[in-house]
Amino acid sequence: TWTLDSSAYDNIDAIVNGVSGVQVLKLGTASKYGTATLSLPAGSTQLSFYAVSWNNATEAVLVFKVNGSIVGTASPAANSGLKGNTTYELTVTESDHFQIDLGSETSTVTVETTEGYRAALFGIIAQ
Repeated sequence: TWTLDSSAYDNIDAIVNGVSGVQVLKLGTASKYGTATLSLPAGSTQLSFYAVSWNNATEAVLVFKVNGSIVGTASPAANSGLKGNTTYELTVTESDHFQIDLGSETSTVTVETTEGYRAALFGIIAQ
């Protein structure tokens, strides 16, 4: 689960590679960074997910923090389906899949955008 913090949204589903009803976590706007807190099962040490940046925008950089310390980053590529305010229609490949080692066992991770501002995460799995 997640908690929406600054400029974070989860009210729009997506169609991903033809599969409808995929819930996405969108971070950022055209002029603001976005932040959310991910609640993970206790003892999680790794996070995997798919991520894309906003259509035709500079790549967003996602920064992952545990207890305020950076544990990893991801630079998702721009995706032409991540645009507007309607259902996103995304085509993704393995190059859109990321994995972050959390450094130690944890139950919360903060993720925020920098650089290109807007990005969407989905298929989030904690291990």
